[in-house]
Amino acid sequence: MANEGDETLNPLPWRQRSSSMPSLPGAANGWLELLRGVLTQVAEGSGIDPEFVFNTPGSSRRLTAKDYASQLGAAHIMTRATTGAIQVTPYAREWLLNGRPDYLALIFHRHVRFVGELLAELEVAPRSVSDLTNAANEKYKLGWRSADSVRRRITWLRILELIEETGSNSYRLSQSGRDLLDGIAIEQQASAWAQSNDTDDVVLPVQPAEISSLLSALRADSTQQDKRKHVVAYVPSVDGQSVIDSLRSLTSAGIPSISQKDFDIYCADVFNIKASSASSALTTLRAMGLYEPIGKSMFSATAAAREWIESTHDVDLVRILHINIRFVGELLSHVDSINRVPQLHEKAVSAYGLQVANTSTVATILRILRACGAVTETGYAQYRLTKLGAALGEELPLVAPSGSGERELTEGASRDAESVERRTASSLTSELISASTASQNSQRFESLIADAFTFLGQRSVHLGGPGNTDVIVHVGVGSITYGTAIIDAKTAGSGMVGENAINFQALHEHKVKHGATLAAVIGSAFQPGRLEQWAKDNKVVLISVSQLAEVLRHHETSPLGPEDLVMLFDVEQGWDVLQAKWAALDRRSRLLNLVVDCFVRETEENDPVLGSSLDIVSLYRAVRDQIAPKPDTSELQEILDFLTMPFVGAIAASKAGYELRESPATTARRLISLGVVVGRTS
Repeated sequence: MANEGDETLNPLPWRQRSSSMPSLPGAANGWLELLRGVLTQVAEGSGIDPEFVFNTPGSSRRLTAKDYASQLGAAHIMTRATTGAIQVTPYAREWLLNGRPDYLALIFHRHVRFVGELLAELEVAPRSVSDLTNAANEKYKLGWRSADSVRRRITWLRILELIEETGSNSYRLSQSGRDLLDGIAIEQQASAWAQSNDTDDVVLPVQPAEISSLLSALRADSTQQDKRKHVVAYVPSVDGQSVIDSLRSLTSAGIPSISQKDFDIYCADVFNIKASSASSALTTLRAMGLYEPIGKSMFSATAAAREWIESTHDVDLVRILHINIRFVGELLSHVDSINRVPQLHEKAVSAYGLQVANTSTVATILRILRACGAVTETGYAQYRLTKLGAALGEELPLVAPSGSGERELTEGASRDAESVERRTASSLTSELISASTASQNSQRFESLIADAFTFLGQRSVHLGGPGNTDVIVHVGVGSITYGTAIIDAKTAGSGMVGENAINFQALHEHKVKHGATLAAVIGSAFQPGRLEQWAKDNKVVLISVSQLAEVLRHHETSPLGPEDLVMLFDVEQGWDVLQAKWAALDRRSRLLNLVVDCFVRETEENDPVLGSSLDIVSLYRAVRDQIAPKPDTSELQEILDFLTMPFVGAIAASKAGYELRESPATTARRLISLGVVVGRTS
């Protein structure tokens, strides 16, 4: 049972608790000793330098105070002072003095979700890791994709001797665990905290000084609204961690400062992502107003971001994002009447001028608002405003919606994508070729380029006009993105785009403005010589209309998905990779044709001795000299597996191999019918 005097460790409201449970290096049976040693060193003075390296037995990494603070900060065991030094919290100091395992468990339960709640799940009977993960997701809506988060909690609770393994991969409460459970408050179900903001009056926390100053400036000068960024490109995460946990971890890493190289290393260690993804995350942090450059390849958390970290109020994060990103506070005005991401994105584009082709920015904003309690999920991907959200909406200086916005999505928004996709590659190509030399009507060329990428299944926005890129293309599907590209359309009456026609600095600025990772110039043809090298040096790909036309033609017979199409924007070997992809698809189609033809001939001959069956060896002998290079058996087996699928049903397995079941024309009709079903949108 919790001791008298532990009232200050009552659990925080569910939304204020972190989803992230600390993990330490080395074997778990050494974690308590390691934790006590690290905290003792940090607690000796007024703080410790973030770059101080600890001697960590069992770890090959050089672990710094910053690394430990990143792991232990969510549980409020270590924190950062305003000076940037790493400190232990008062709770951690008390634990160092009393040494009580149950007190450390109370610290975890106060600040981390599903700690005491996990104990409560074991109160009646032992449960497995799988059972506990299901409870976390079904009862508490934690959305964990793996059991790692539960295992981490089990590890700590076993170390603290609050639970025991039963010997059958299940766990039960120890007597100490039962005693602790008797004295703590437990969140009963997700609905309790989902509704909590609507049962009590909401009083927003006081605005910290820097955040208050920035909001006042935004309110006083309407031109500041136009400077807000359009894109929240990428926020890395780990399983069991909310988007706010991730942003808090990343922001804390920038206090007092961090180099680009160290940021890449930090992201690799914590989020297991590559340097290119870390670079995207850094761009996002800067756009959000959480990071700022302080020197060459050096960055620091902004003053406003430090205020958020120190206040621990996630409302302050929303305030910062609203200052820097479009359609944050404005979303709160519409979420009750437009409660799905695609429709909210359309509203952001049409009424607030959001210049983003995909829904990922709005989806990320919504995740942050949900995590801080400003909106709540009422059903699958459906949301409503909470009292906290309403209070925020009243506090923040909002932009009034316009009638039609700066620009609509190409061809009257995405609802017309179907009409574009029904066009033929031939008609689009003819128009592109004609428009590429019509210098007097450059907007037509821009619009056709947007249509071309819509035809390719990618979402595009036609912008144009002074200070804007011409076209933005989201290469991906839904919220999954492989890259966002800005495209500069260049018409040339001579049929040749000259080297003086391209402003690479402007292209770079457009990339930054729109949060893009890719850039291209599309024209009829490009002046040979220095221009190609200049483009490579600036990471801009030059795409001729003839190349775009080839992509369109292949899309009718050998379509590529976004993961492959993104190579069109690769400045080094992208075109060669695409050619190889098309060649592989053409080869597969040719081999499929040969295999079906073999079955047709064998069925027509119906040999009285051998019958009409074919095995894989017979097929290989029949087709090996008709295609180069010769196929291997795995290629043939892949085709046989495809033709025997129930949805295809062209052939069936027999005692001697495989036999044709129907005419190829019937199979073709079935596949066409399936294509219509798959392509049908609601």
